[in-house]
Amino acid sequence: MNVRIVLGLRSKTNAEILVLSKHFTTSMTGNPLFAAADIVTQIGNTVTATTNLANAINAPTSDTRTDNIRSCRDAVDRNLNMLAGKVEAVANNPALLDDQRLTIVHSAGMEVRAQATRNKLVFAVVNGDKPGTLYATAPAGPAAHKWAITEDTVNFTNRIELRTTVSASTIIEGLKRFTQVAVFHKAVVPDDEEPDWEGPLLITVL
Repeated sequence: MNVRIVLGLRSKTNAEILVLSKHFTTSMTGNPLFAAADIVTQIGNTVTATTNLANAINAPTSDTRTDNIRSCRDAVDRNLNMLAGKVEAVANNPALLDDQRLTIVHSAGMEVRAQATRNKLVFAVVNGDKPGTLYATAPAGPAAHKWAITEDTVNFTNRIELRTTVSASTIIEGLKRFTQVAVFHKAVVPDDEEPDWEGPLLITVL
């Protein structure tokens, strides 16, 4: 398989982008998987762009402050997308096995676009309003919803089943920040054949 990295930058606030960018660049700096000269250069470019955004946010109020923040944010987004492209190129080396591809992406602190297996993925997971929380949603209709989570984003073992909910959403609290987790969902339907778990959806807890 070819991995596709998803960053979800558009939904991130400037503060979240600063944290996320630092997480990526710190994970990749000095990492032998990303020692190629072009990758090291891109890491440096991303660090510079992130520093510029932080400085623009902290600058005194002026007529140009908002425009400067917007310009710096665009630069960070571009550099993060370029950085993700570098990681994808390393991970999609034809000589690698699929589990090695995932390990490379996770080593950069990034996450992959989830691939549906038997069922189409119809649920979603985003970071919650509070640090260390996730908000998971699914389509309404089933009698109830089961949720599960694990920090094993390679083999997906040691899943922890969460509280079953009647509503089509749940808040997952008390998670370790900057940790990759995999989230699963299962609809509870009133028939004899229980559906398969949907997932995983991989996300970095902020």
